[in-house]
Amino acid sequence: SVTQAYKNCIASKDGVLTIEEGTLILKNYKSSTDTGKNGLFGGQALIVKGGNITFDGKGIVTTSDLRKANALKTEDDDYPSSYVKITGGTINVTTYNGKGINAPYVYIAGGESNFNVTGITGFTGDDRKTGSYYDADGVLVKCTGNASTSTDSSTPYIKFAAEGIEGDKGVEISGGKTIVYATDDAINVSSTGCPLSISGGFLYAITKG
Repeated sequence: SVTQAYKNCIASKDGVLTIEEGTLILKNYKSSTDTGKNGLFGGQALIVKGGNITFDGKGIVTTSDLRKANALKTEDDDYPSSYVKITGGTINVTTYNGKGINAPYVYIAGGESNFNVTGITGFTGDDRKTGSYYDADGVLVKCTGNASTSTDSSTPYIKFAAEGIEGDKGVEISGGKTIVYATDDAINVSSTGCPLSISGGFLYAITKG
């Protein structure tokens, strides 16, 4: 059990983090304003083969601080081909202002994954909206071209849609059970020619918007 309010609960900064078994209870905040970032972080890759993983996250985004509550994260700047691969285990994620999975490539081939991701999208009256942009993707493959700017000069924020599963470089689902609750598109491919492959397993996706 790990509760922290600074950065990652468990991390392999420049390597591969593999979870094979055990029970992991991860929380990235101590109060609404005292938050960390990621639950599991692997620089080159994050592989889940088994175990029972629970992540409770809260992200804050302000003009001076950016701490998104990502449950499973890899490094896209230093390792643009990094990936998250799930072949077994049980993952339960509840997070606000963050992502269930954030990686250039996502592969789901087994296990049971449940993502309940909420957050601020667009221009709302949410009292936690203090920064310049927000996203709350359930499962996200980070890419370019998924942002649009407001035409209203009084609200010059960059607007990120809260997608359930969004990919630019690739998303592949070939097995397992995946349930996604998101606040915008449940499944979205943002760029022309992106590979989105669903060839097996159970997938249930629902939007709240």
